[in-house]
Amino acid sequence: MRKKLLLLLLLPLILLSTLLISAYLLTPMLSRTALEHWITSQGFESVDVSLQHPQAGRIDINQITLTRTDGQRRIRLHASDIQIHFSLKALLTKGSLKSIHIQHLSAEILIDTTLPERLETLQASLIDLDPALANGLFDLLPAETAQIAELVLSYQTDEGPVFEGVGELTLNSQQLHTRLSLQRDQQVLGNIQATLGRNLSIHLQVNEQQTLYEISGDFQFVDNRWHLNLGHQLYAGALLDWLSRHQVKLPLAVQLPADDYLAFSSSLYLPRLLPLSPSRLLQVLEGKLSLTTRLHPSFDQTLATQISLDVDAQLTLQQNTFNLTLIEGSRITLHQLSTGDISASRILLQPVGNTTLSGQLSQPDSWLYSSANWVVNGEGLKHQVLERFNLLPLQLQLQSGKIGQALQGSLSLPLITIQPTDVVLPYASFQGQFTVPADFSQIILSGSLDSEQLPVSINTQAKLDTNLRGEVDWTLTETPAPALVSALRPFVEAFPSSLSLEAGLFKATGRLNLTQNDWTLRAALELTSADLLYGNNQIEQLHWQSDLQLNHQGKLNSTGQISAAQIYIGLPVQLSPLKYELVKTVKQTQLSVAPFTASLLGGQIYLPALSFDPGQPDMIFLISLRDFNLGSILELYAEKGLYGEGLIDGQLPVQITSEGIRIQGGNVGTVQAGLIRYQPDENLDAMAASNIGLRLALDALSNLHYQLLDMQVDYHPNGDLLLSTRLQGNNPEWQQGRPIDLTLTIEDNIPELLKALQITGRISDAVDNHFQR
Repeated sequence: MRKKLLLLLLLPLILLSTLLISAYLLTPMLSRTALEHWITSQGFESVDVSLQHPQAGRIDINQITLTRTDGQRRIRLHASDIQIHFSLKALLTKGSLKSIHIQHLSAEILIDTTLPERLETLQASLIDLDPALANGLFDLLPAETAQIAELVLSYQTDEGPVFEGVGELTLNSQQLHTRLSLQRDQQVLGNIQATLGRNLSIHLQVNEQQTLYEISGDFQFVDNRWHLNLGHQLYAGALLDWLSRHQVKLPLAVQLPADDYLAFSSSLYLPRLLPLSPSRLLQVLEGKLSLTTRLHPSFDQTLATQISLDVDAQLTLQQNTFNLTLIEGSRITLHQLSTGDISASRILLQPVGNTTLSGQLSQPDSWLYSSANWVVNGEGLKHQVLERFNLLPLQLQLQSGKIGQALQGSLSLPLITIQPTDVVLPYASFQGQFTVPADFSQIILSGSLDSEQLPVSINTQAKLDTNLRGEVDWTLTETPAPALVSALRPFVEAFPSSLSLEAGLFKATGRLNLTQNDWTLRAALELTSADLLYGNNQIEQLHWQSDLQLNHQGKLNSTGQISAAQIYIGLPVQLSPLKYELVKTVKQTQLSVAPFTASLLGGQIYLPALSFDPGQPDMIFLISLRDFNLGSILELYAEKGLYGEGLIDGQLPVQITSEGIRIQGGNVGTVQAGLIRYQPDENLDAMAASNIGLRLALDALSNLHYQLLDMQVDYHPNGDLLLSTRLQGNNPEWQQGRPIDLTLTIEDNIPELLKALQITGRISDAVDNHFQR
């Protein structure tokens, strides 16, 4: 087929030169008849030749028209205004001409592809790439130079568009050069300039306003096969502009700078008998391709406004198999990236080591990729609802696998920074595994989150979509609480410096939900077997459970329960389980506490349900005291001669403000009759000898059987306590049991008393001091 087409183009040159002598000796009519007869014998159906009478050193041919039909292919060749210049001596001795000039040559090829037999015939056929064709192209030239001033090549299938190449061609003994304008239905698509040398070197350039594609190299016939060594330069920016102007739509609206290019070299081996069947062609195709590209595409609406591709790659082909290697040093840069709530000014992806893809060309399902390491880095990483956010650098190790199946590998985030507004969190790192399904619909992660600033390791399971939205489940296994509290102090400003955790275990589970412009954290927290010190106060066997929810707007909702075996504030206290709810927003904080009781000194304190702002408390409520044991209260005093019996009840109106705690008009008194006995020490007894009032009071209290014990309670925010106490009863051993009505005013400072209790377990000299005052 190729040989015939080549013969068609050179036919006017060959025929004319071989018949020149006859043209000199015979009339134009005889020459035309002989020429038409010879052409018809070559298989052409229609021949039309018009000659003029030869002149000195020149022959003019008006036109030659040839037509041939081969199956579904129809070929028409037409040449006009042909001038042949010669020297009679050279013509007779060497059979050569000076020049051949063809003003116009057109070749039209029309193919009917409606018959499937034609396709089957083509696929079953072989093309003989005879090396003699390439060499003969120059050897068959009967003139020193040949020129076609107007060359038109036309190709059409069925009712499809007409493709044409319009230009010129020059041929001499050393090279063939042509310039063609490529057209589709008379619309100019571009221009081609091609040069083929006698040494089989080739140079081809395609341009339209600017260069689109350029190729140069050579080909040789060695060991019964063709070896093509070619260098390619594809100007991607100009090509995209060309596609846009010719209304070729791309999947993405992309723009490239005009000087962006793809440069690659190829080394291909083709057999002499080249099959046209795609499957057979892949079996015999061998070669190597090396690619270098520097692209900076810009996008209107996509993941990034611009992507910079700096890629070095090699492709090897052999017997239907290929091996594509991405060479270390390649990199992909995303500029102005935006996905979901995450954005970055620049993201850089680089392979560590080479990455390969290989398989059977005709079986994409068999393509395999090697294990690969990638590093992702960048600048200006931000999250819409986080004040500070960073996940870079990110290290990916991809396991080897098959195209079309899930991607699997390991993921490492050495430095994670997540900081919501007004919250400081410790730095963290992540090590884990990832899976990406074949449809790339989500990312599945599992691994551990660790921090050098905290003694914890959090196990995580995550399912995220391509916008990094989804769910992250996490679990913190039991961790020693003292070390955790110590590490958390720098991140919790409200953490009291006097609070110390001596023992306990902490664990937590939760889920982080990431949605568009929003995130929500849910967690279940538990502290068990904890011992706390708060100043000189002790809490033993504390157990805390809490369910909390926090969102990106800073709203915190926490419900929980606190219980403890014992609280020691200078005297032992037992609390009933305390249930609470804390709601915190940007503007306000509200703490709600369910009713609870405190047991101490043999009695109980009943506290009602409360709701207040712990940062700015302002509330008034009533607490009830029941069955307090007077003997237990008096035992707190380090007085050897002090003893009492009886039960005390009461109610205290409590006001809590930002200033502190205040009690006004509280009342505590007896439930039933009781007994007080007081034997003063020698010093106080000596003072009573000169003080009649003190003597009467001491004598009355030596064995006071009271029927009434009534105390008015006032307490101030500075800790001062004022007790106005009235005792009614009698002492059977004093003045024949006459009635006693005794009023005592007691002033003290509760924090100082508690401090004394915390240190010594007793209140020293308090009663004596009261009487002395």
